Amino acid sequence: FFDRPILQRILGSTYDGAYYHRIDTMVLANTFMDMGVLPRLENLKLETLVAYFGIKPEGDLHNSLTDIKATFEVYK
Repeated sequence: FFDRPILQRILGSTYDGAYYHRIDTMVLANTFMDMGVLPRLENLKLETLVAYFGIKPEGDLHNSLTDIKATFEVYK
């Protein structure tokens, strides 16, 4: 959800929304916390989830490719 306005501003009328196959780590993590699968974390930012799962990003977070790879690792 965070990236949607940025993509719309950059791509203008060519932006189609890209809603269909998105993965929102915050929604997934919040659901797992509610289910008791994850403990209550300080927040649900990607940095927090990466640290909790002990994932070592291949570069700086907030770089698009690094974030994609880190999100995939969190998802797994």
